[in-house]
Amino acid sequence: MVKNGIIAFRIDFFGSGESDGEMREKRFNILEQNAKDAIKFITKLSFVDHSRLGLWGRSFGGTFVSLIPPSKNIKARVIASPGIIIEKTMADKFKKLKKREKELNKIGKKLAGTGKYKGAYELDVGWFTSLRGVDKRIVNNLKRMKNTLVLGISNDEKVTLNDICTAINFVKEPKKIVIYNTGHDFAGYENKAIKETVSWFRKYLSY
Repeated sequence: MVKNGIIAFRIDFFGSGESDGEMREKRFNILEQNAKDAIKFITKLSFVDHSRLGLWGRSFGGTFVSLIPPSKNIKARVIASPGIIIEKTMADKFKKLKKREKELNKIGKKLAGTGKYKGAYELDVGWFTSLRGVDKRIVNNLKRMKNTLVLGISNDEKVTLNDICTAINFVKEPKKIVIYNTGHDFAGYENKAIKETVSWFRKYLSY
């Protein structure tokens, strides 16, 4: 994006990368606030055009991009493999993912698209409690969004095509969906996903 003249600001959510906390301490409301704080921070920078913002997020990042309320300053969004239906499905899904992660760790691998989480690959009861009412909130916000590009994966262990289809069905026109035949990390299709993203932002962030 930077090479194409788009200012980009990227964050590590709480419990990941260089941010504080461990994975087991994650709470949905904390991560949602991280996303809102990032937008608040970048809008204070004098060299940023505050009236033409674009939001991009993958996996739960895409979920939080979906939860940022519509604003006249947010001109476009890209949600890549976003978790949309999570309150009812995540508990069972995470049990399977945790088992799979352990299997992969034994052979020196990890789940596709799993970021640099800190501590054990574990979510405690507080995380699942923090999901109450989230699905409804996501859908209600999707219905108000437009200029949204949805990037999905056909072979995803974490996010199903049901999530992707739910997202694209609810968002307003203009919208676009692209499905890649790979896993949650977009392996082999990274450049294509980047080109789609840059094209979308240049279209809706340009003067």
